[in-house]
Amino acid sequence: MIQRDQKLIADIIAENSKFAAEEIEKMFLAAETKTPEEAKVKCLINDVKDAVIPAGAETIQFVFQR
Repeated sequence: MIQRDQKLIADIIAENSKFAAEEIEKMFLAAETKTPEEAKVKCLINDVKDAVIPAGAETIQFVFQR
């Protein structure tokens, strides 16, 4: 099921970017990541911006324990 899901995700990313499905599947297997700049060149993202959180805004912290 995981392999099927990864193939489906790879196909969707390939359809919406300049990555080939095979390239994405290899990244999954190698647990490889790309920089924001690489993702932008391959049209995986449109832009990179700093997050601006207004002063006094409510924030929530998630703490995961094993």
